[in-house]
Parts: sequence; structure tokens; C-alpha cells
Amino acid sequence: INDDKNNVFTLKIDSSDMDKVLSFVKSHGIEKFDFILLDSWPSINQVLNDWRYVDFLSENGIIALHDTNFHPGPTDLVNNLKNDKYEISKRCVEKTDWGMTFITKKVN
Repeated sequence: INDDKNNVFTLKIDSSDMDKVLSFVKSHGIEKFDFILLDSWPSINQVLNDWRYVDFLSENGIIALHDTNFHPGPTDLVNNLKNDKYEISKRCVEKTDWGMTFITKKVN
């Protein structure tokens, strides 16, 4: 999946280790993320920990959050985001699906 030429990198690491993650991306000259997929342990604490990556989202970046139909962490986070700050697009909302939500920052 990695494509150095186009700044596409994958990193398999515990997302809680933010220092290692940010060290890796900065070592590749990357300051902001265009796409962040949050699909970690769905506890409230873990999701809130992972949400800190939003600080490194580019102006037009997208966050995809998995398990937003049933698990308390992702569901509570999405349901408590401020609509004046974020565009929220819930997908795969059928009761048979775990759910996926796409989030972008609103430009002020």
C-alpha cells in the first residue's frame, strides 16, 4: 500500500502511542493528514484518545469513524460532536451494519 512518491504510508501501531505515530509521519515530512480512519478499540476512552488526531487534520481532510451504530465510544463521540464545527455524514446505518461516519471540519 505504501507509495512514497505520493505520500501514502501505512503504519501498524497502537494508536494510543501518538508520539510514535507523529514521529513517523513527521520523519516523512508530513504535517497534516488528509484522511484519518479511526477503527480502534471502541471504548469511550480509546475513541477520545484517538480523536486527538483531529488536531492534525488538513483543512479539507476527512475522518472516517467505524462502529458508529452500536459501540458506545464511536456512537457517543459522533452523537456529541458540535454541528456548528463539523459536517457529519452517517453511512451504513442499517441495523445489520456496524456503521460508518464521515466527518469534516466546517470552514469558518
